[in-house]
Amino acid sequence: MVTVLGEVKLNYLSRQYFVTMGLYLMAVLLPFNTSPSLTFRDLGEVTQLDAKDLARHVQQLVDIKLISTTAVNIVQMAAAEVYAVVCH
Repeated sequence: MVTVLGEVKLNYLSRQYFVTMGLYLMAVLLPFNTSPSLTFRDLGEVTQLDAKDLARHVQQLVDIKLISTTAVNIVQMAAAEVYAVVCH
């Protein structure tokens, strides 16, 4: 299995950070450049990932606090749940 990594520059904090992450994580994070909040369905349409993979990648971004969610756990990630970029 080949893992494709890339570097993302985060500008929303008091200083810039460069984060290395996988391609799918970048694909989930990229839509937040144009919208501060999205639904699980929105992310699915943009990324074209199946629901299981999308939920796993969203959960990883929630765990490291790059995005937040109204879902309590990965099982509750449904079309109505809202995700937002965490800005400090």
